[in-house]
Amino acid sequence: MKKIAAVLFAALAFAGAPAMAQSADPAVAAAARELFESMNFRSVTAEAFTQMSRQMPAMMRSGAEQAIRADAKLSDAQRSAKLAELDGKIAAATEMMNKIFGDPAIVDAMIDEMVPLYARYYTVEDMKAMAAFYRTPTGRKTLTLMPKLMNESMQISQRIVQPRMQKAMQDLDKKK
Repeated sequence: MKKIAAVLFAALAFAGAPAMAQSADPAVAAAARELFESMNFRSVTAEAFTQMSRQMPAMMRSGAEQAIRADAKLSDAQRSAKLAELDGKIAAATEMMNKIFGDPAIVDAMIDEMVPLYARYYTVEDMKAMAAFYRTPTGRKTLTLMPKLMNESMQISQRIVQPRMQKAMQDLDKKK
């Protein structure tokens, strides 16, 4: 579970790396902010965080529980103790994640860091065209479905990656 939490926090830290904080041309920055506004970035991100917060405890529990159950070095009593301990750790990690994701300033910080990122890859014209798309019925539908698609994509990814990760962990344990 510590590994999962560490990966999650590292990903969040790299998402806002200071290297991205270069200032963009004011016209490009304005176009990027207009694009984020047309994408309902604040509400889409808040919904994604909500869904992630709901799913993360089960994902952490599943992965950690499988690792504990697969650890041949543990006795049944040790396994039971570790599984009981796991629930408390997951509850604490969930509470911590909810505080982080529940902070409205996190989205502002993300936008501030993402403006130069978008400015690096898109022109003002590109961003205006994307903003216009997101204001169309198809664009609004895309934005409405985005959290659901992300949620289902995460589930698919978990279903595909988790068994491979478990096998890799078992293989690693065998090498020790």
